[in-house]
Amino acid sequence: LQPMASELAQAMRFRAGDFNVQDLSLTASALTKINILEDAAADVLCEQITQKINRFTDKDISLLLWACARPGWAAERCTDAALAELQERDLTQWQVQDLCMTSQALAKLGQAARPQLCLAAGEVFSRQLRGFVCGDKAVLLWSLAKAKVMHIGLCRLLVRSLAAEDISLLARDVVSAALWALSVVWPCLPPTPDAGPE
Repeated sequence: LQPMASELAQAMRFRAGDFNVQDLSLTASALTKINILEDAAADVLCEQITQKINRFTDKDISLLLWACARPGWAAERCTDAALAELQERDLTQWQVQDLCMTSQALAKLGQAARPQLCLAAGEVFSRQLRGFVCGDKAVLLWSLAKAKVMHIGLCRLLVRSLAAEDISLLARDVVSAALWALSVVWPCLPPTPDAGPE
């Protein structure tokens, strides 16, 4: 697999100028996953990404951020451009899946991506979790906890919503991540006032 992947990466180096924005985002995510790309080829690909990033769709930005969240050439060369572009996007138009994937990537990127994660959290809260399934909520709670973005309203909303879900249906790693996140955010949540007598 590695020799074939290396040949494909080299072919991409000489044809990257012909790639459209979807080609660029998919190539970046694929080559980051297998982590095979020489410096010269990485420079060419990232140059094309930087030049065309303002034409990336929301899905393309999400895929690029996912690539940047993994150690390697994309993280070193494309993160600043991806974060700057995300800052300019209208998140009200984003699909739920793209918001969740982007939030997870931003959490993994750490301190540099906190402003963008705060924007994503604000957008999710404004939607009041409409359209978000149980797995999405677990991922979002983990993202907030990982990045220590304590959006109290959203954290409380996620915790209450997850409490009403059957999380046993989720994959084991997602359940573990959600429980870990709960242990992080729970001490930060102000106590709910007693309802008092009816």
